Amino acid sequence: MKLPGKGWLKFDIKNSNNTNILNITAYFEPRGFLGYIYWYLCYPIHHFVFKGLIKKISELATKNS
Repeated sequence: MKLPGKGWLKFDIKNSNNTNILNITAYFEPRGFLGYIYWYLCYPIHHFVFKGLIKKISELATKNS
């Protein structure tokens, strides 16, 4: 994916009371002014994208266990 900067995701799984909790953290290091514009314009969308990603991972993990 071509971005005006460098981006990566961090996935953490923690076990709490026999329940696995998945946490996704998005990092973005903008490159120049366009990088900052990109990040702030896309920031609200990321909530929905990552919520859907977590839901899909959960569905697949439950299905395959």
